[in-house]
Amino acid sequence: MREPRWDIDYSRGLVGENLLKDIIENAEVKTDYEWQRTGNLFIEFEAWREGKMQPSGIKTTEAKYWVFVLPVGDKQQILQCFPTSLIRRMCEGRAEVPMNNGSNPTKGYLIKISEIMNRVSEEATKGRKTA
Repeated sequence: MREPRWDIDYSRGLVGENLLKDIIENAEVKTDYEWQRTGNLFIEFEAWREGKMQPSGIKTTEAKYWVFVLPVGDKQQILQCFPTSLIRRMCEGRAEVPMNNGSNPTKGYLIKISEIMNRVSEEATKGRKTA
């Protein structure tokens, strides 16, 4: 059994803290209220602005990270964070899905949460970074 070492534990802890700081400063955050019912996440790429559909979301973001806020009931929320580059790759070749709820229609892609997690696992197993 390893003796606890404050200096080593501290430096390991800083890795996570620095990553979280980077995420907070460089994230696109999206809340999906339908995920529990559908198992899908909606990735917007076009939105109605100034009288026409215009690129938005995954097509225009400069964020390094794409964070999904997934409400569970009224009080809990799950956060899922992925490199934006991974989400972009996963959107390639997918069918466009219109969302016409409300006064701001959008278009996007649907991706199963399980599919994203499987892709992360596959890429990690192959030694490829997901970023």
